[in-house]
Amino acid sequence: LVKEIANPCATILSAAMLFRYALGEEAAAQAIEKAVDAALLDGCGHRTSNKDGFKKADTDTMTGIILDQIV
Repeated sequence: LVKEIANPCATILSAAMLFRYALGEEAAAQAIEKAVDAALLDGCGHRTSNKDGFKKADTDTMTGIILDQIV
């Protein structure tokens, strides 16, 4: 049974750490971090849990929202 309630933000931010610390790609790390921030801020306001004042998004949707912020 797939619930689609996992929050992908930490996994995606770990990719930013990989780019920054292992690959020395600061610009890529910053782009990822800015994308996650944008997805969480009021402009998008999405969360994987049901919090008052935010739009609920499942795991795949949240990941897509973050990816859309990068592109």
